Amino acid sequence: MKLPKILSTSLALLVVLSACDNENFVEENVDRGAMVFISQKDQDTGLVNFIDPDQTRLNFEVSMTDEQGRNLEFAPVESIDVTATFTNGSTGTTHKAIIATITEWPQTLDLGINDLVGPFSENTLTRDSLDLGDSFFITADFNMQDGRKLSGWSPSLLDNSAASIYRVFVNYLVACPSEIPTGTWVEIGENDVSEATLTELNPGIYEFSDFNVNYYGAGSSPIRGVFADICNTLSLQGATDFGVQWRGTGVYDPVNQTITFQQVEDVAFSPGSFAGPYVFEFRGE
Repeated sequence: MKLPKILSTSLALLVVLSACDNENFVEENVDRGAMVFISQKDQDTGLVNFIDPDQTRLNFEVSMTDEQGRNLEFAPVESIDVTATFTNGSTGTTHKAIIATITEWPQTLDLGINDLVGPFSENTLTRDSLDLGDSFFITADFNMQDGRKLSGWSPSLLDNSAASIYRVFVNYLVACPSEIPTGTWVEIGENDVSEATLTELNPGIYEFSDFNVNYYGAGSSPIRGVFADICNTLSLQGATDFGVQWRGTGVYDPVNQTITFQQVEDVAFSPGSFAGPYVFEFRGE
């Protein structure tokens, strides 16, 4: 079993970009195409379960009408190919396969691990070859009634926030189900900061509302901190406030309900490592 590298590629897919001009962009640029709208359902596990792959459940709706009722089929569509792009977390190589073709929408897909892996060749992927840090990028391609074949997404549509017209993909990491509770946490010891709220941005991806670890002083707070929980290896990752980019690894102790980072650094300003340990304690929801 390989331990994953920092999931910069996978986490990059979680970055939310601005979408102030949603409707103008659509009217000016995709008047002869279409846009897919993908929304996960409550039964969706949100990840590919590394410990027990059979517990994986991908349950999401594919539509061309967004939650505000806006029609995204700007030209007649014959069928939609729902695609999965597999990224090998160790090598960075990618492979794409069609996991379903639908001719009616909206339609909810309910897929297990074999449905996800099966469309790929055995030389590319099997359920036994899945490893931590691998990921699947789910989106769609369009087969238009006039014979054109169009991609259902582009890098300019990376705003996948809940309120966005651009919910054109969903990403699944190969990981372990995370047990870290969200709510109020406090850093304990000599580096006390004010209470911080921990929220789960996506399955296994968390954000501290304040992760200053007392280095830049109270006047710079709050400085957020984002980390991924990959089978209880916590990896700080991502740019946050003031251009700070925390890096470091930690663990979650479920008995004492603490998160410990032995040392932390801000790679944006390269001031060196900040000696820890930095311990956060759960105080309740």
